[in-house]
Amino acid sequence: AACTDASGNPLNSDQRGVRRPQGKGCDSGAYELASNVPFANFAAYLAIATGRHPGFALSSTFTLGSGSAGLQPASEAMTLQVGSYTLTLPAGSFHPLWNGSNAPFAYTGTVNGVNLALGLIRLGNNRFQLDAAGSPVTFTDLHNPVTVSLTFGEDAGSTTVNALITAY
Repeated sequence: AACTDASGNPLNSDQRGVRRPQGKGCDSGAYELASNVPFANFAAYLAIATGRHPGFALSSTFTLGSGSAGLQPASEAMTLQVGSYTLTLPAGSFHPLWNGSNAPFAYTGTVNGVNLALGLIRLGNNRFQLDAAGSPVTFTDLHNPVTVSLTFGEDAGSTTVNALITAY
């Protein structure tokens, strides 16, 4: 159902930019209660470098859960956690590489001193591939298995992976 203000004007997002509605109906007030919809499947491969050039490279695939309203990479915030490292990109950070409904999305930039490159590819049937790399990243309490968590808008998942850990 569409959300409207007191005058009947459509409200597609709350004042933070979170899409309305989340769930079965619109919440009253300035903020929409955002509930996470778990991924149906989430798998990851991870390499971590320690030493002089610390960082990570991640390749993951995920399938949206049955309650998902779909992924909107250009207009949703993303949080990625790899072990002790957490990265949050605000809504609007991802950009399509070309025009078209199946265009991949990318982000490159520096956040808190970490050089980052991320790519998101639609694989079809609500499946996606997210690749991410960042450096320099120093991990605390690094040991296998490593927990990887991803939240895109209302969609979220977590998995554990045995990382390839090398000293460079």
